[in-house]
Amino acid sequence: MRANITAIRRVRKTDNNRIARACGARIVSRPEELREEDVGTGAG
Repeated sequence: MRANITAIRRVRKTDNNRIARACGARIVSRPEELREEDVGTGAG
């Protein structure tokens, strides 16, 4: 965890999609693609 952002590796695609949907995030493959609106905030 860095700057209150959690990155998860080696998760099944279906589980990854569920996590993203649960917190309102968008999955990105590269950090340079990350935008503020991609970061989920609903899981806390």
